[in-house]
Amino acid sequence: MLLKSQAFNEDTRVKIPALVHFTRLGYDYVSLKGANIEPKCKIFIDIFKKSIERINKRTFNNQEIKGLLREIRTLVENNDAGLSFYKRLTAGHANIKLIDFIDTSNNYINVVTELEFSNEGESFRPDITVLINGIPLAYFEVKVPNNIGGMIVERNRELERYGKRQLSHFYRMIQITSFSNNQDYNDQSKYTYEGSFYSTPNGENTKFQFFREEEDISVTSIKSKDLKSISEIMHDNGYSSEIQGTREFQTNLHPETPANRFITSIYSLDRFWFILQYGIVHVKKLYKSDTPFEKHIIRYPQLFGIKNMTSKVLNNPEAMIKKGVIWHTQGSGKTALAYYASRYLRDYFQKENVITKFYFVVDRIDLLQQAAEEFRKRGVTVNEVTSRADFMQDIKNPTVNSTANDDISISVVNIQKFSTQSIAEDDSFDGLNVQRIYFLDEVHRSYKDEGVYFSHLFRSDRNAVFFGLTGTPLLKEYKTTDLFGDYIHTYFYDKSIADGYTLRIKKELIAPHFKQRIENLVKELPNKKEKSIDLKSIKNRLYEDERFCELAVDYIHEDFVNFREKMEDSHIGAMIVTVSVDQAKRIYHFLNEKTNLQTALVISEQDKEENKKNQKAFREGSISVLIVYNMLITGFDAERLKRLYLFRSPKDHNLLQTITRVNRPHKEYDYGYIVDFADIDSDYEGTMTKYMEELTGDLNDQQINSFIVDVKKIREEFHIVSKKLVPYKLDNIEHFSMQLNGINKKNKVLEVMMLLKKFRGIYLELWLSRQEDLISNIDHLRLDRAIKEVERRWKTLIFLEGSGGNGSNNNGNETIVNLIHDLLKDGVIFVTVKEEELATGIDINKLISQINKLLEQIIFKDTEEFHILQLRLKDTIQRARERTETRTLNDYISLGKEFEKLKIDTTRVYTNSRIVAEEFQHDLVCIKAFNILRDSSIGIDDEKLKEILLKTKGHYNERVKINNGLKSVKMTKDLIGPILQIFKKDISFDKIKKIRDVLATTINEELENK
Repeated sequence: MLLKSQAFNEDTRVKIPALVHFTRLGYDYVSLKGANIEPKCKIFIDIFKKSIERINKRTFNNQEIKGLLREIRTLVENNDAGLSFYKRLTAGHANIKLIDFIDTSNNYINVVTELEFSNEGESFRPDITVLINGIPLAYFEVKVPNNIGGMIVERNRELERYGKRQLSHFYRMIQITSFSNNQDYNDQSKYTYEGSFYSTPNGENTKFQFFREEEDISVTSIKSKDLKSISEIMHDNGYSSEIQGTREFQTNLHPETPANRFITSIYSLDRFWFILQYGIVHVKKLYKSDTPFEKHIIRYPQLFGIKNMTSKVLNNPEAMIKKGVIWHTQGSGKTALAYYASRYLRDYFQKENVITKFYFVVDRIDLLQQAAEEFRKRGVTVNEVTSRADFMQDIKNPTVNSTANDDISISVVNIQKFSTQSIAEDDSFDGLNVQRIYFLDEVHRSYKDEGVYFSHLFRSDRNAVFFGLTGTPLLKEYKTTDLFGDYIHTYFYDKSIADGYTLRIKKELIAPHFKQRIENLVKELPNKKEKSIDLKSIKNRLYEDERFCELAVDYIHEDFVNFREKMEDSHIGAMIVTVSVDQAKRIYHFLNEKTNLQTALVISEQDKEENKKNQKAFREGSISVLIVYNMLITGFDAERLKRLYLFRSPKDHNLLQTITRVNRPHKEYDYGYIVDFADIDSDYEGTMTKYMEELTGDLNDQQINSFIVDVKKIREEFHIVSKKLVPYKLDNIEHFSMQLNGINKKNKVLEVMMLLKKFRGIYLELWLSRQEDLISNIDHLRLDRAIKEVERRWKTLIFLEGSGGNGSNNNGNETIVNLIHDLLKDGVIFVTVKEEELATGIDINKLISQINKLLEQIIFKDTEEFHILQLRLKDTIQRARERTETRTLNDYISLGKEFEKLKIDTTRVYTNSRIVAEEFQHDLVCIKAFNILRDSSIGIDDEKLKEILLKTKGHYNERVKINNGLKSVKMTKDLIGPILQIFKKDISFDKIKKIRDVLATTINEELENK
């Protein structure tokens, strides 16, 4: 029977089950009724007083409590993105602590629902607010699955709140905001409609993060003693306790619903304390702003990377040298990772009375300066080591250059500063031991084991800990893992792109007319006296030739101006990667002579300060185009860099480092773009295959897909959509408008709208891919007008429907109309193409682990469906282990898709098994009998079979209990026989007999097991 409508809503489906799940994790539910709440910051005064007294082990009078509350109010009023409040909150040295991070059991942890935050006429009311010692520090907003607009609507609503001055002091106090519509992530979707996300309030620059759990966190189910607290929560929220017994409510109470899993990941107490203490940072802005700081929160790969540093390196008793490699893709925040890790590791060793000294090692001066700047922005005390003598003194000195109790101190040093004299002594400081920890940046470059610097590095301190950081480890003669230890944690492009930390990249073709000009120029280059032609030599000579450089500049200028126009963004920048210094200088000369683009050179032959100034100017936006040679292919991050003109074809890891300069998220861009003069296809294929082999290995890690768009697929889409648009008069928008006026069905108008938006997306892709033969006769302005016309018709039909045809809307549909219009106006339906994406990998090992976990959780395993899944998994793993040395890129892609498909199928079976288990109240006899009978093709539909077994269930349980356990098959058959007589009219005797026999056998098997 269906629930009443008012009992099947957001509250009963998501919010109340989430509140209950918080209590599973150790939080206590508190009611708003009668609560003594401070009005300015919404602190629960009674809980706050109890907490402060327990933490600080003394009583506080009312005046002292009022003083602390006044102090908090003053701190959150500071215009510093909450930095001063956060420092006070986490201060371990304070005379009066607000939170006990050492013995966390001293803290009071609560959840409350519908707590209103209001000020000067503005307000918001989160579904669930997390109180730590009475202070609201986090909240969780919920939506029903498939809510209109998905999580995009929730994101936009949050951003709107963050921008309101009246609410800003609340968001300086709140550390974690989180949201869920109780659905799993859909990584195949262009838009993040489904899923659960977390953030820290950071105004309009707030990033909404995914969280993909990597550990097996066990959560106990609700016990009978908890049923009272569930009833209290239900009653406090105005719902009858009868709802507790409904199947839907019981399903949503399960710890493994998407929303509850997410709560476990973020708010499990150990995890929550970690994020609160180490995972929040205030980053100083480099540009003028109303607020001098940005507030960032740790990303999940950074969190798991740090946890693995402890489990795989520090706690590894077998390691002679404690070392390991963090392999996180470019743009995933490795410098930020080092910062978060330093805060955590400082306290980790401090518990053992060990002083930590941190070093961040680079191999270039510009990277040293960049790293130092990034750390200082995060409040770190940075010591830039400028000479070998300075480093010798630093490494022998056990003291830490920290200026405040909560500061982190890091020495940033170039690898060349290590020498035979830079060796730490066995030292102690005031009875404390010293632990040196090295973060080694970009360990895919100059750290060769036969080199003196490498030798000096590891000899500097035999007891040191070494963490290598790389986005592209070396795989050839000098493997990164051979030198720096096993991978501690990996995070590749598949997750990075799906999580929105990096973008896909598109490689575009050169226009045919330019190719023809170059072919003509090539014919003029070779010397007639040469008997043979070295094509590579000709290519280098061609690219440095003045005539080529001038032609290339004409092409780049026209292309870049058009690109900015098409993207409607005059701020984006470009980079030209040249084959030589001579080519760089010539291109720079022609760009300045023939265009009005602001350009700059960054080459090693140029003054270092000039290079530094040009990089800064490009990041800030005053330079439009950077021309580089052998520089900035790594370590240079500029979000506005969205177009790369590639004349040089780097090899191996350098290829990935170069082309991923354009993959940083920026505004609403879905891609970074490469214009490929160098023909990188073969090098790219080889490089990707090598990385796949490294990542998959013995199925320990990941697989990679590719990310360069297939133009053939776009052309096919063009012809398909063009054919569908033939009936519409797009050559005359007035005629087209008349056609639309004759359509009175919303679905038909919507179909036309989506078709046109899809065609516009295809047109843009073809333009970027230089497919002039298809699009030369298309007027994109007329196409835009046509889309506007169909949108107007769509809104008109919605309006007329909502008003009953009389022009007045009394059903509140206008909001829905605007919402749908907002969702559609930017082209939600975009051309779908087969993308060969740069390392959008598939984590095979994790997929196998997830599939195994799902198989283990399937309650009844003796079914044909289950055995088929097992065999498929075994077969796929076996094929994954075979012939790795000859496997191609496409082989890896295909293999990854098989694992993904297997996970989908396993998830379906697991979900179905959960549903069956819940319907039978987890009675193993019924579950087992149901699966056996269903597999036996008995000819009874599932619902009827469930009805029979459920009606039988109570009878045999009671008789077995009375007889103290029956173990005779005959006696059990006699017990069940009369009950099955109920269904004689509906079911043949043979089927009844079959059901009776299966039940009898199953009951006895369970009794034997007990």
